[in-house]
Amino acid sequence: MSTSPLPINIAKNTSARLHAVQAIYQIHQTGHKAEDVIPEFIEHRFGALIDGEQYIYPDKDLFTQIVLGVEGRKDDLLSLLKDTLKKEGKARNVEDLIKSILLCGALEILDHTDIPAPIIVNDYVEVTKAYYGGSEKSIVNAVLDTFQKTVR
Repeated sequence: MSTSPLPINIAKNTSARLHAVQAIYQIHQTGHKAEDVIPEFIEHRFGALIDGEQYIYPDKDLFTQIVLGVEGRKDDLLSLLKDTLKKEGKARNVEDLIKSILLCGALEILDHTDIPAPIIVNDYVEVTKAYYGGSEKSIVNAVLDTFQKTVR
């Protein structure tokens, strides 16, 4: 039995979240501003072939909202996440890619109250799986789940 693909709007949202994490990571690594990185992603990375696979074209509005939102509220988000990491016993420094995933997830949990938090958390766990095969997805799940229970 074959599984049906995700509905296109869900796939576009997941793709937007994946690209937003990449953009936030790039911003963190290079010091560039969101207004410079967003057009680069839209023009050169959206819908591109990656390792021979065609990726779903992301929801451009969701991508832009996440990237601008994280850039604009990064200090507040980091402070909130630091408290949540302590609650989860993960107060050690987290690597930049995990931090980018957590920042994007936290922003969406705060700003997109029209989307059930478990859907947001699950999507960022899926994004994490795109990069990692180990316990990182459990960390993202635990931190974002605790975060959403605290702020919603």
